[in-house]
Amino acid sequence: MPSLRTVTLERSAIRNNKTLCIICQVASHSAVYKINILDGRVMCHDKALRPHCILETSMCDVEVGILNRLHRPWHFVCDSTFIYAAPSIENKVYTCCLDQGNINHTVSTWPVGVEFLLVVRVGSKVVGISDSFRNVYHLSQGEWTCHKTSGLPDLDKKVVLSGYVVLSSSTFMVSNAENNYCFLHDKWSVVKPFLKPELLPSGWQLLPSGWPMSACLSEGCMFAKGFVYTCSYGGLDAYELVEQGDSYYLGERVGLQFSWWNCWECNRMCLEYIGEDTSSGAIMFCVVTGDYFLLLSGLEDVRPVRITTVQVKTEEMPDGKLKPKTMSHVDIGTIFVEWYGGAVWTRDCFAAATASIQA
Repeated sequence: MPSLRTVTLERSAIRNNKTLCIICQVASHSAVYKINILDGRVMCHDKALRPHCILETSMCDVEVGILNRLHRPWHFVCDSTFIYAAPSIENKVYTCCLDQGNINHTVSTWPVGVEFLLVVRVGSKVVGISDSFRNVYHLSQGEWTCHKTSGLPDLDKKVVLSGYVVLSSSTFMVSNAENNYCFLHDKWSVVKPFLKPELLPSGWQLLPSGWPMSACLSEGCMFAKGFVYTCSYGGLDAYELVEQGDSYYLGERVGLQFSWWNCWECNRMCLEYIGEDTSSGAIMFCVVTGDYFLLLSGLEDVRPVRITTVQVKTEEMPDGKLKPKTMSHVDIGTIFVEWYGGAVWTRDCFAAATASIQA
């Protein structure tokens, strides 16, 4: 395992047992792998895993470089029973049962002329967004239903999404890479950097020092105790979500760097919330990335996937939110997945209550 420094693992303050489903995508298909995480520890170190199920998500005609963006040919969402694979432009949806691994294929009624940039689960709904905010689509029993939206003056303007985060069972937020703004879907509203009026001269609109020069959300992000956590190069970033009246703001960036050196590129990383400890305020996340540079002697038919579980130590704010202060590693592991040539992309990962584990 590549490392530039010695890393001390910390005992987990969180006691739980989770099944982590990792989706690895290649040009011809996507494979779902299941591993067990017990009290923050990966239970299958250095093992070659067998797929729990294989989804026929062919991308043979797509340039590999397009997978480097949130805009992708296939999208994956998960509920307590199934993983769903929904394409950007085709009339079909695949489902993989998390328990037995059974595969089903549903022909969906595709909206004419629409290509989805994002498909995400929000509460009980599967929601799709195309290249503007004018329409939002809901998937139900194989049918995509169009819902007209409101709230912004330029809803038809093209958007380039860099990331998203589900905030509740009814609300989610996306990040537009072109104008450095985030947008909240209740009705669409702009989420701006948080500025304290008493610190600003009249007429000035200064960004806080921690506000990034590029879109702040990367891929799928997590919302925990008032803060949005997103992958960044070499670690995680956190932003407080501030609500004042009918307006929403993002606070300054809190940078949390990994101690473990690896090729942590944010658009190849996937992030999942594992749990929290109410007494200490610790919050645990799992971060997964494919290691596409390394081939190990004797293991030419598999590729390594790197996993780290991290524990964020927090302090309670007056409003009950938990502000992140420091981050440490609870476990660092490597698993191996089947390789058929070309790139292996760890597209998404989902944590669920532990059921049967297949490794």
